[in-house]
Amino acid sequence: MKCTLPYVQRLFHPNQNVGVCCNNHVGFPMNLKEFNESSELQQLKDDLENDIWPEHCWMCKEQEDRGIESMRQQTLESYPDLSKIQMYDVKFSNKCNLACRMCSPEYSSKMATEQKLDLKYRRMGPETLKYITDGMADLVNLVFAGGDPSIISEVEHMCQLCIDNGYAKNIDLAFVSNGLKRNEKLIELSQHFKTVHWTVSIDGIGAIQDYARYGSIWEEVDKNTRHLAEMKQSVSVNTVMTAYNIPYLHHICEYMIDLNKTSGRPVQHWGTTVVVPREMSPFVYHGKHKELLDQYIKNVYAKYKTPFINEYLADNTSNRDWDQFLTFTHDYDVLRNQDSSMYFWHDIESWQAQNKEWLD
Repeated sequence: MKCTLPYVQRLFHPNQNVGVCCNNHVGFPMNLKEFNESSELQQLKDDLENDIWPEHCWMCKEQEDRGIESMRQQTLESYPDLSKIQMYDVKFSNKCNLACRMCSPEYSSKMATEQKLDLKYRRMGPETLKYITDGMADLVNLVFAGGDPSIISEVEHMCQLCIDNGYAKNIDLAFVSNGLKRNEKLIELSQHFKTVHWTVSIDGIGAIQDYARYGSIWEEVDKNTRHLAEMKQSVSVNTVMTAYNIPYLHHICEYMIDLNKTSGRPVQHWGTTVVVPREMSPFVYHGKHKELLDQYIKNVYAKYKTPFINEYLADNTSNRDWDQFLTFTHDYDVLRNQDSSMYFWHDIESWQAQNKEWLD
């Protein structure tokens, strides 16, 4: 099967490992040159060319098995020239101001601190940084995630290097951010690139957002997202469908309509279904909960036609373990002194009353 990413893209992990893409989470303890010449990378290419799913490509395989377009499929025509590395996905550090429930300490210093792990503000060393910057001349896409790029100083440094070396004018720059912090310096630097795009992670409105994305302040996220949109920056909102937010998706869809009324250019709404942790899967519901939720989602999709919502409808057979979901939720509620009593599964009658129009 064809996949362009092993040939054109490199993912740099906060632990200084190098890999291929964010769907293939494995990273190898090598510098860029070593990885490009490694037997591990060659084996990955060989497996794909022989129609064998590599072990670490399970996320794309699972999505394709469910009828969902995977990253492999999305990028098949993006890079006609497979002879050189053209995209970097750079996670300089796990430094982050949130501890989202779908995240992990490797990518969130706040979660690492919470779990008493020695990963706080872990950063790439100078040797890794040198190998990254030495290969920028051929880049056409540069993506910064984290942690959160708005609070990682190396992101500003690398943007400045691209500008100083004349690379920026040929690079489509992208940031993946939780939207809590607005970095004016980064916004200014980004104007020197060929294009710039911001993806803001929004999983709910108000308390729904702040609950699962622990540390989030909805008013700040909303303000910063609108600021980017009003500046005519290219902006999209990404939503991860989970058991927590799926009974409230119409609020996000309405928010997107309102956001587009004031933006300088169209704001796209993208999303996907959570893969890990599986305890947060929207497919944990069963019985009456599932029956009502199925009807709700069908009607929400019928009105808004938001493409990723159809993932739930297309894959509504693989129910997860309900007890594991309750345990997972309870443990985090205790750890963070949070209260999930506002949610759908605690008071189904109130939810029905509030959402009558979506249940006909």
